[in-house]
Amino acid sequence: MNTGIIIETGGAWTTHHFASLIGYGAHAVYPYLAIESTKQWYELDVTAKKMAAGKLDDLTITGCLDNYQLAIENGLLKILSKIGISLLSSYHGAQIFEAIGLHPTLIEKGFKGTTSRIGGLTLPQLAIETPRCGLSPP
Repeated sequence: MNTGIIIETGGAWTTHHFASLIGYGAHAVYPYLAIESTKQWYELDVTAKKMAAGKLDDLTITGCLDNYQLAIENGLLKILSKIGISLLSSYHGAQIFEAIGLHPTLIEKGFKGTTSRIGGLTLPQLAIETPRCGLSPP
């Protein structure tokens, strides 16, 4: 029953994404696509030219990745402070969200415990709205 959840995803790159994942119980998030994008940006010729010209700080790839991590951490602290939470552990798994536009059966299936004052799309309707996700309507 004491299991840590580590999310390895290409779909998280902003502080909002991290905050949502942590709020629903993730203990750690590995944003592989953001990390790879940062590495590719660093390797661009235009990046090297801007560093050489002094338009960008002269950083190593490790420095760039450290800056990204620091930006995410500072963003999370800002989100927590705005809602009056001082510790990430207090926010972890708290589910202090409200669902908008999802049917109660879908909320129960995927976001158990999340409040919703209004209804919305069922799973088949959601499949029609997002055909790229691989779901097909019944």
